[in-house]
Amino acid sequence: MKNAATGKGAVAVTILTASFLQTMASSAASPVLSMIQEEFSGAAMSTVQLTMTLPSVFIMLSSIFVTGLLTRFSIKAVTSLGILLYLIGGVGGAAATGLFALLVLRSIMGIGLGLFCPMLPILISQNFDGQIRTDMMGYLQSANFLGGMAGTAAGGMLASFGWRNAFWVYLTGVIPLALSLVCIGNKSAAARAGEEKPSKGRAPAAAWFLGAAMAIHGVLLF
Repeated sequence: MKNAATGKGAVAVTILTASFLQTMASSAASPVLSMIQEEFSGAAMSTVQLTMTLPSVFIMLSSIFVTGLLTRFSIKAVTSLGILLYLIGGVGGAAATGLFALLVLRSIMGIGLGLFCPMLPILISQNFDGQIRTDMMGYLQSANFLGGMAGTAAGGMLASFGWRNAFWVYLTGVIPLALSLVCIGNKSAAARAGEEKPSKGRAPAAAWFLGAAMAIHGVLLF
C-alpha cells in the first residue's frame, strides 16, 4: 500500500509540473514581443505576434492525432515526446537566427503541447478515483494558471538581459520530462486495449453540453 501511495504521489507531481508548462508557452514570450520587433525590424508586427499565437494553433492541430498515437504507443511515450518537443521548441528560441526559424520553433513547441496536454486528464482518470480525482482536476487547472503567471514574470526578468534570454524559461520542462520518464507506467497500447471494454451506450446530454462549453473555452483561451 505504501509503495502504491508513493507511486501515485509521484504521478501527481508529474501531472502538475507538466500542467505548469501549458500557459507558460505564450506568457513567457509576451514580454519580449516589442524587442523581437526591434530585432527583426523588417517584419510586420502581426508576423511577430505569431510567436504567441502559433503554439496555440498547433496545439489544436496536433491534438487531433493524439487518439491515433495512443493506439500505437504508450501514454508514457506520447507524454515524454510532447514534453521533449516543448523543450526543443521553447529553449531553441534563444538560438533562433531569424524570425522564420523562431516561428518554426514555436510551432514545434505547439505540437509538443498538443501531444502531452491531453495526456494529463487521462493520467488523472487512470490513477485516481473519487474525491481525489476531482481534487486533482482542480489542482491541474491551478497549476496551469500559476505557470502562466510565473512565465510572464520570469520571462520579463530574463528579458532585461536580452530578448533571447526569455526563452530559457522553458528549461523548466526538464523537470516534468524527467518525471514522466521515471514515474509514468509504460503500459503498451495492446495491454490497454485488452483492459478497456468499449461502451455501446449513448453519451448523456450533459456530456455534450460540457464538451461544447470546454471547446468554446479552449478557443477563447488560445
